[in-house]
Amino acid sequence: MGYMEEAYSQDTVEETADTSGSSGSTEVSALATASGSSDSITENGSAGIESESGADSGLEGGKDSESDVSAGNESGSSTDNELESSSESDSYEQKLIRTVNIDLETTEFDDLITELETRTEEMGGYIESSEVSFYSSEYTSRWASLTVRVPAASLDEFVAMVGENANVTYTSESTEDVTLTYVDLESHLTALRTEQESLLGMLEAAETTEDIIAIQSQLTEVRYEIESYESQLRVYDNKVDYSTVYLYIDEVERETAAAGGTFWGSVGTKFKDNLYRVGQGFRNFAITFLGVLPITLIIAVPVVVICFVIGNFLKHRKARTGRKQQEQEENEECEDEERK
Repeated sequence: MGYMEEAYSQDTVEETADTSGSSGSTEVSALATASGSSDSITENGSAGIESESGADSGLEGGKDSESDVSAGNESGSSTDNELESSSESDSYEQKLIRTVNIDLETTEFDDLITELETRTEEMGGYIESSEVSFYSSEYTSRWASLTVRVPAASLDEFVAMVGENANVTYTSESTEDVTLTYVDLESHLTALRTEQESLLGMLEAAETTEDIIAIQSQLTEVRYEIESYESQLRVYDNKVDYSTVYLYIDEVERETAAAGGTFWGSVGTKFKDNLYRVGQGFRNFAITFLGVLPITLIIAVPVVVICFVIGNFLKHRKARTGRKQQEQEENEECEDEERK
């Protein structure tokens, strides 16, 4: 019995060693396969079959290999993500919105308005809004405010054309980069369309009325968001494809001269401007005086006539009063003489 128990115990130990060794070989083989080292698999597996200590050392080596592989994969994936992100940003078309403000003055107001309308149409643009005042007086002149939309590729040509046909007194330009916003809207739109397709599939497979109602409600919300994003993209497309030019036009009798580059040039320009203002002052005074002259005559003539009549009346009255006093004095003198 003692011999049999001893033999049974020995067989149990061998089976246990074989089992642990084979499991160690299996685990190590899996880890080694992930790292791509087939030679290490064979060696660690053989060591596991020979003894438990060999299997343990194989497991430790396999775990170290797994850590290295994971670190390598994480580093590689991070690099790949950065490269992918960089390539995607480079592949996006840049979306720029350009806006120009120009103040003009011209002596040929009607001709300039006609020229702007014609050239805008020739360049493929359009006038979005216009406000024109055709009334002018001695104190005010005609003016116009135009909002012009021209293709972005023709913006510089249009601005140059405006400067050739009128005197530019002020100009400013701004550029807004909406590339990131545009790409973000497109990403949201793609995700919403994918969600819509999934909901349509779920709607076809739905069996209960409650499921159908719930899916349809969610579909309605998704479609509303899709329409909203599509509308925003259309607005951005219009602003990017057609640049905006704000024109403010003043009609003048004399265009403002550009200041000279030198001191005496600036003095000469200022002197001419002041002479022009003085001449305009006399001119406005003459226009005002001649303009009110008819009204002055209409009022003055009756006043003069009335004054003349009153003067004559007072003069005759004074003369009659004088004659009466003289007659009275003469009568008094005659009475005094008779008494004497």
